[in-house]
Amino acid sequence: MLRIIVTGLLLPPVVFLLPLLAGMLMLSGRLRRLALGVGLSGLLLTSIPLVPSLLFLALEHGIAFQMAPKGDPSAPGAIVILGGTFSNGRNEDDLSPGVQPGALTVQRVRAGVALQRLTGLPMLVTGGGASEATAIGTLMSSMMQSDFHAPPRWVERKAADTWENALFGAQMLRQDGINSVYLVTSAWHMRRALIAFGHAGLTVWPAPDSLQNIPGSSLTDYIPSPNAWLDSYYAFHEILGCIYYALYR
Repeated sequence: MLRIIVTGLLLPPVVFLLPLLAGMLMLSGRLRRLALGVGLSGLLLTSIPLVPSLLFLALEHGIAFQMAPKGDPSAPGAIVILGGTFSNGRNEDDLSPGVQPGALTVQRVRAGVALQRLTGLPMLVTGGGASEATAIGTLMSSMMQSDFHAPPRWVERKAADTWENALFGAQMLRQDGINSVYLVTSAWHMRRALIAFGHAGLTVWPAPDSLQNIPGSSLTDYIPSPNAWLDSYYAFHEILGCIYYALYR
């Protein structure tokens, strides 16, 4: 819980709302103007789609899918698909309240299944939750079975973050003698995932679900949008996560 609170305070828009609030509470002076300027500038910049797009490009630099050559001794023996978001919705069968895979999870599952059909390799899905029934790994497995008729061989249901995705996933794969994998996740999340899976001792071949388009060619890239705040949240989260993994893990 402490990690969630601290992380939330360091990410937009909250990280810019705090100095804005502090500035509003101050009566006058240079510090008040500085706080207001930082808060307003940060909120404005992170609301412009071009800003998170450029951050995504930086995170994705050097990340690209490459098929392992035939006969390569380090060729993957499995596909690992990382869970992403989930949503509270209703179950399709009886319209009762239920937890469903979110947009990021769906994108990653689709990319992983497409790669499985190309390679024929078995799949591992990973992601925890409040219970096994609501774990992202369970939701992904159910979706893959019902929507794609491609169930995973391994389902990991306890990981609370990317580091544990790597740790617990590697433990399951090594039981079957697998030490090299294709890793499927969002392209902007891949760099942090590579740090985690490399630390877990796996040889990783990146398989990002999609890459960021080159921004700046459309007028909408410069018009503030609420969606840009969400993208900025993800971009800041990944940058902080990469720094944390590289320095403290």
